[in-house]
Amino acid sequence: MGSYLDFLALYGIGGAHPGGILLTKELMFREEITDGMSILDIGCGTGQTAVFIKEMFGSRVVALENHPVMLEKAGKRILAAGAEVQLINGQAEEMPFANQEFDLITSESVLSFVDQKLVLSEVERILKPGGLFLAVEMTVEQELSSEARKELSTFYGVRHLLNEKEWQKCAEAAGFTIVEIDKPDFPMLSPEPVIEFDLSEEIPDDIHDMLDRHEEYLKKYKDQLGVRIIKCRK
Repeated sequence: MGSYLDFLALYGIGGAHPGGILLTKELMFREEITDGMSILDIGCGTGQTAVFIKEMFGSRVVALENHPVMLEKAGKRILAAGAEVQLINGQAEEMPFANQEFDLITSESVLSFVDQKLVLSEVERILKPGGLFLAVEMTVEQELSSEARKELSTFYGVRHLLNEKEWQKCAEAAGFTIVEIDKPDFPMLSPEPVIEFDLSEEIPDDIHDMLDRHEEYLKKYKDQLGVRIIKCRK
């Protein structure tokens, strides 16, 4: 049986994170990004954010992904856009980059699906002094029952569901000296403002069924789950 990440990959959903590409653009335009910077997008999915950054700012952009279907679709997007984005097949918990290599690192709905402690430690390692790590993440707004946590973890494949204070502690434990966490002014589990699809030719029935279940969870947990923008500096 396929996973939620398989569903996102086979549907080729671009901007699947809360706020979609519109939030990505807003967050990037808030920062002083130049063409001389090195930028990493962890868990790049179909490459939407990575290509946008390259086209808008001209920076060196590296995109990291490990799902084979996502990698294929990100490669197609990069080729079609004629964008010089370096696409790498790799794990977020053990990234193949040098110490202090990047000025800006971004991840969008990635940390909840991985070992947060390992990934944040890796981000701290490869981020330059004074650099910025910018993440958009699912966050618990109200205490979830053990049954609810199990239901969400089983369906979405998330390893941990954290509240704002827990995100703060994780970032600080990884060695970040400045951690800012903001709440955007829209619900986490709401229809994305811009949805993009790149459907695979063959999609199993159980993957199609996931779309209906996802919609059910959007309604069921709309008050208990939210989103936070996490900004970390060394």
